[in-house]
Amino acid sequence: MSNQKEKQFTKEELEKLQDIQKKYANLQIKFGQLAFAKLRIDDEIKKVDSFEKSIREDFTKVQTDETEFTAEVTKKYGEGTLDPQSGKFSPNLTGK
Repeated sequence: MSNQKEKQFTKEELEKLQDIQKKYANLQIKFGQLAFAKLRIDDEIKKVDSFEKSIREDFTKVQTDETEFTAEVTKKYGEGTLDPQSGKFSPNLTGK
């Protein structure tokens, strides 16, 4: 037969144990809140990444449009300089 008897925790020990349990419960809630916050942030990052991709595609399209336009007007007017405000084109004077 064992010499060990049932023993009772003191009031202070029970309070300390309950305090520790409450702290664990609060931490579990905080981890849950953190997980939801991260999900929302991840969703926002995906939206921002998608928006950035769209803008980059638009940028590439504008560059292509510019290259094509430049080739067209160079073919039509030759090499030179355009004042975009006035629309006046000054040809390069090569060979003079």
